[in-house]
Amino acid sequence: MIEKEYLLLHETVRKWIDDQDPKWENLHTIQRIVIPELLEEYRDGGERDFIVAAPTATGKTEAVFLPIATVLAEQTASEARTGAEVLYICPLTVHIDQQAKRLSGMFPADTHPVTPWHGSSSRAGKKRFENRPSGVLIITPESLESQLINRLNTPSAIEDNYGALRLVVIDEIHAFFDSPRGYQLLSQLSRLEYSLGRTVSRIGLSATFASDVEDAIKPFLRPEDPGRVVFLRDSETARDITYHVGCFAEESPLERSANRKIVEQINEDFAPLALTEGTEKKKGLVFVNSRQESEHFSHHLSEFSEASENGELVFHPHHGSLSPKQKELAIEAINEEASATVLVCTTTLELGLDIGSISQVGQIDPGATVSSLQQRLGRSGRKHGQVSKLLVYVRESDGGREARTLDALHLPTFQALAQISLVKRKAFEAPDRRPAHLSTLIQQILSFARQRGSITESEAREVFLEKGPFLRMRADQQGHLELLFARLE
Repeated sequence: MIEKEYLLLHETVRKWIDDQDPKWENLHTIQRIVIPELLEEYRDGGERDFIVAAPTATGKTEAVFLPIATVLAEQTASEARTGAEVLYICPLTVHIDQQAKRLSGMFPADTHPVTPWHGSSSRAGKKRFENRPSGVLIITPESLESQLINRLNTPSAIEDNYGALRLVVIDEIHAFFDSPRGYQLLSQLSRLEYSLGRTVSRIGLSATFASDVEDAIKPFLRPEDPGRVVFLRDSETARDITYHVGCFAEESPLERSANRKIVEQINEDFAPLALTEGTEKKKGLVFVNSRQESEHFSHHLSEFSEASENGELVFHPHHGSLSPKQKELAIEAINEEASATVLVCTTTLELGLDIGSISQVGQIDPGATVSSLQQRLGRSGRKHGQVSKLLVYVRESDGGREARTLDALHLPTFQALAQISLVKRKAFEAPDRRPAHLSTLIQQILSFARQRGSITESEAREVFLEKGPFLRMRADQQGHLELLFARLE
């Protein structure tokens, strides 16, 4: 590889690229865009924030961390400080373990180790970080909250753990939109910056940003100064999409006849996965909108498959309420080359968890958002030249005597088709700035007070209103914050 962006990287980072299996033939478009920008930015200290937007499986993570690894490799011993240099926020704990494995070889373990931090992660790894904080710390907002109130409750503890912090990377940033969890995360970052006494650069990664919503996304990443946010976008890479929408009439809710029909149709549609020549079988995902349906459909799909000629097709559930062991077994099954495995899953497999090559994706009833459908569709056709294949199974009323007027409009089918159309147009939802999530504000004020021992109203106003996500309360014309503090006291 002799691309000019590749040659900009440190020799140890280039060696990491050269050692990848399968071998990289070239850099992806987003990597060629991002590498020179981030090298220039972080060699000079880092005064800007970035949104890195590109389709799934185009190397966004490497696009960010290859230049960061280069900057850290170029750092002299005299420039080194105590504390993590990179704080990497992931929405799921299972994602943390995968990303830690993915990045560990990129950073030298002796000087800049990659440490996964969540409830089930290795105690030895956490102990190493506690004894010598450095490198890349990968964490969820919940574990960061625990750190802030239990370990980072003195100025010296903040400095020891994050005194060297150069940037915060937020993976799948769209997963934090319009939710208390997103407000919690932005509040935590504001608390961290306030405790450090300086601004820390932020980078958000996503596959579901359209150019027409940039102005709405920038204030989410940097509420107090959206003008410092720069978009780095891959507008060239596109995938071919094939889709089929099938409607299944629910003749009787008690008999769940539509479910039986869907089970039969899914077995028929996914049966070719087991007919692949050679030892490596194809894989599939079927997304549902609840944990109960993940269990229901995986059970009945397995029963139907075993009783039919499609016995080689194996189904497993995958959702957040399963034990870590059950989820691990499901992931092992879909990574087993000789098994034609289909996982019936919720949002747990919607995000960037690496589960290998997926041939086709099913969706039972339309999901909540266009962004969600884009993520789910992006699980298939991830290799260059492959087609993303989507099969949607929509349950409808049969229009009998008890049918409602709205049933005649076939709204679920209309919603499914509309979402597919919007995915093809790359028209995804922007963050909704209207929700105040005041319960999260109360929780963060109490957490911040616990972290620091006590806080004043002016400190809370600066951290959460002036530089945090609760911008709508800046004026506070009705005295909500004053009343809140009066009650807390």
